[in-house]
Amino acid sequence: MSQRLSLLPLLLILFSLSFQVKSEEKSDVLKQAWHNAHFNWDVYKTDDYRWREITIGTGYGKDFEFDDKAYWLIDLDLNWGKYTIYPDGAYAMGDKKSILRTTSLSIPAIAGYNLYRNRLLGLGWKVYTGPVLELITASKLDGYDYDRIQNLQFGWTVGTKFRFLYIFNAKLAYSYYPTKLFTNGNLDRSAMRFSIGL
Repeated sequence: MSQRLSLLPLLLILFSLSFQVKSEEKSDVLKQAWHNAHFNWDVYKTDDYRWREITIGTGYGKDFEFDDKAYWLIDLDLNWGKYTIYPDGAYAMGDKKSILRTTSLSIPAIAGYNLYRNRLLGLGWKVYTGPVLELITASKLDGYDYDRIQNLQFGWTVGTKFRFLYIFNAKLAYSYYPTKLFTNGNLDRSAMRFSIGL
């Protein structure tokens, strides 16, 4: 319950900011929300655990004035993570495979550069980097509530994204998280991640 309450102030701030947007800018915000809507599936695997994550979200961004190939983007994402922790790995929770599920809200803020764009063929290739702030709002270990989680996570991502057939994309990125997932200092989430989505 306390994890859900910690999300309430952030939602109230976002709700109040939406009323402060001028009416002429509201249509741009709605266009941006539709244009930047996305769905991704990420996967990462080591000898110790496998991390899969589903993300839905949207964002708001603009091209930089000095170069229309350079841009900034702030996303608001809802994430569902599944960690399969192996019994013979460094983060073993017992003598059998454990499943940790998390729900989180994240705010990635990136600066990127379009290396290649072909609107006619629906192709694109870009590179990007930036910080991400994540709040884990719920976590369960093998079906039971599990509160030994560092709920507030900060990371940094460097990656590349390929767009094809107008709506599909594939991303390859390295995400660095200095804070471990568990409160005892275990489970390093820093990883090279592969993602496919819309």
